[in-house]
Amino acid sequence: MKAPEIARRRIRNSRLTGDGFGSADEVVRWHLAMQAQDYGPATWSIGQRSTGLRSDDLDEALASGSIVRTHVLRPTWHFVARDDIRWLLALSGPRVQQGNAGRYRELGLDERTRARAAKVIVSALEAGTVSRGRSSVRCWTTPTSTEPGSGCPTS
Repeated sequence: MKAPEIARRRIRNSRLTGDGFGSADEVVRWHLAMQAQDYGPATWSIGQRSTGLRSDDLDEALASGSIVRTHVLRPTWHFVARDDIRWLLALSGPRVQQGNAGRYRELGLDERTRARAAKVIVSALEAGTVSRGRSSVRCWTTPTSTEPGSGCPTS
């Protein structure tokens, strides 16, 4: 197979040509995971593969949880469908956590501190939607360890 044919097939299989999907979660499910490090271009990538999708539709998909923005595959943001998140975490979680171990040590975040920080974040989320900045404030104002300056890891 020659390069032009490979390129045509990749474009078609990426759904950049042909019929577009009707919803953001259909696009994300087709691709399994879509890199979402830069939010604007990531939403545009979904829009390119859909028909009639507006940015409000993607915001709604994220707000409703049908699409999740997460670090499921590596420390890079990805969009994944809600129905795929658990098995993807089971598959990739141990490797991602292994990769994070050095950073945890560098920050002095032992298992106990991370577990307590997770409880603070879960508690905040149970009360409603919380931005990353707001969760960070909650962590820094809720003791998670006896060490000075301890707080929830958010990076």
